[in-house]
Amino acid sequence: MKIYIGALALALLAGCQSEGAMLNTDHLKVYENVLETEKEQPTMYEANSVEEAVESLPFRLRIPTDLPEAYGSFDDVLISDFKDPDDQQDIGIALTASTEGRDKKSIAIFAADFELVDFEQLIKHSNEIKLSGGQKAYYSASSNKEEKDFQSPSVYWMKDGVLHEISHAGSGDNSEQIKELLMDLASQMIQGDSG
Repeated sequence: MKIYIGALALALLAGCQSEGAMLNTDHLKVYENVLETEKEQPTMYEANSVEEAVESLPFRLRIPTDLPEAYGSFDDVLISDFKDPDDQQDIGIALTASTEGRDKKSIAIFAADFELVDFEQLIKHSNEIKLSGGQKAYYSASSNKEEKDFQSPSVYWMKDGVLHEISHAGSGDNSEQIKELLMDLASQMIQGDSG
């Protein structure tokens, strides 16, 4: 009898945990993808606000609030349900904040609770850095060979099985200042996760 109750309790606990690890689509709208392809596409969702999007995720994500004023705030949000597009698991989120005008620049956040890319391959060409609280992360400085001034560096880290990336895209910036900006924004995200 004790074995049966223990097994039942374990099954209920596992069921509750998998229920808690699903995307909550109650306040999301399906994004109608106009891309025509024969391959199965992820189900994509939009939210009315960044807060609703973050609250719907099956993992914790803190959005940095201390952005440079020129970027405004993270307004462009898209959530994707990968692999089995209807199971509400294997979730990724992308958020973007952009400057206005001719020399448009952007800061983007991406997070996914599954291995969309091989993390070991991703960090192979990156430099290890330390963020606040000693969090190990990786910095990748990439540039465009055609547009010498264009940069798109990123900071990556894994935490609790979630891949995080914050990146900057734009021209005319000091690469060290952009690296410091990305490290600061990533540190804001990590500080909000302690708890």
